[in-house]
Amino acid sequence: MTSVAGDFDSSNEIEDYVRLLLTQKKGYPLWNPRPGDWLPPAYREAGVRIGDVGIVTEFGEFDYLFNVCLPPDDPVNAGRVPENFKHIEGIDVCDISWFTQEYGPGAYVASKASPFNRARLEDVRIPGVPEEIVTGTSLRSSTTRGALLILPEGGKSVNYPHLSKFYQLAAECAHSWYDFVNGPLARGVRNNSIYLVTGCDKARAWGVASFTDAPADSVSLDFVPRLTHNGAREYWFRNCDFAASSSGTSHDTNPAGCVFLRGFKVAVRSPQFTRTQSNFQVTYISKLEADELPPTRMENTPTMMWQWLSHYMGLTVFSRMFSERRVSISASEDNDEYDFTKYQIYHPSDVINKCILNKYEEVDIAITHDNEWAFVIETVSYCYFIGRLLTGFIGQGDVNMPEDEELFHRMHEFLKFSKSGQHTFTYFELPPQPNHSGEGERAVEQRNNFSTDSEGTSAP
Repeated sequence: MTSVAGDFDSSNEIEDYVRLLLTQKKGYPLWNPRPGDWLPPAYREAGVRIGDVGIVTEFGEFDYLFNVCLPPDDPVNAGRVPENFKHIEGIDVCDISWFTQEYGPGAYVASKASPFNRARLEDVRIPGVPEEIVTGTSLRSSTTRGALLILPEGGKSVNYPHLSKFYQLAAECAHSWYDFVNGPLARGVRNNSIYLVTGCDKARAWGVASFTDAPADSVSLDFVPRLTHNGAREYWFRNCDFAASSSGTSHDTNPAGCVFLRGFKVAVRSPQFTRTQSNFQVTYISKLEADELPPTRMENTPTMMWQWLSHYMGLTVFSRMFSERRVSISASEDNDEYDFTKYQIYHPSDVINKCILNKYEEVDIAITHDNEWAFVIETVSYCYFIGRLLTGFIGQGDVNMPEDEELFHRMHEFLKFSKSGQHTFTYFELPPQPNHSGEGERAVEQRNNFSTDSEGTSAP
């Protein structure tokens, strides 16, 4: 459910939430962590797992396609894999890093510039609710912009450290995955949409909230437990002033809700995208002006129909027709006056991959891991970054995500090139990271250098 007070504009609440929590370096935050009801029951039981290939939708959820760590006849893969499906064999469960108490009961993750004052609510206690939540918690913020994730029953973290296995598979299969997604599945996704999961943070119950341009000292959230009709525990925002919010629980007692994703975003350069989809363009919702929002004729379309189309046909409730003179990718003057445009929520890896493909025409595939952009988030300059490595000091650093050009500038220092068959691809070679841990927060897993089938070369 979502609750907004007054005239507060919540049209971009999902992207606000994403952008504000990215600087916590825990991965990519999902506004809707629960597995979709349309997915196989075997998948919904556990939710996101290592090896998942999917798409982050404009609704802030992970749309699962198939898993590359499981055989094609596995219940979560049956009838879902592309032809000539390749999967990674020999994944040792003992190599997977599990932290079952990554988040304790009542833990919350807030954006850096939006501290929350927290107090316990006086109400009826519900059996089974953790002591840290008891009857509910009240959160107040004096800031005008912020984001919050609260985990009433805590959560766990899982990561696979040997990333080279996944990188090599992604480089080999990137084009076939896009052929499958835009062919048989007819999703109509752009060439920077596919996600390959190597880690995630999961919980059974959660609450998310975000606010922008809220009046000072006005944001108020009351997060409380309750019992469902069948006696199960769930949690909700009973009160939510000047903020957009949502809450939920897993389908059963398993922690199946994915609150943070970690993995590779895979982008390809392919003639099929410029030839058959030359009228498509990805635009971030937050960069739209008021007159660029969906027109009235689409607002009159039933909401459930657009949600169904989004999930099953690759369309979006944020789709509209734009003048070709304003957003057209094609150089042709023979196209129709309007283009069908699909919006996409911001992701740092998309920015980096797009910059690589735009800057280096010889590159066919760009692959960026969440650990890599997270590695440079706290820096203000390369010299400061080196100094931080030498001293072991970690300051507050970037409160907001860097602008696109600045983000790529920081990453460019570590960019390498290599070849796989006929394709040229890029990877990042980062210095070793110091292993810092703080209360309620574990340092981002150390980035392993990728092995390639030819010697990498530095970016020019």
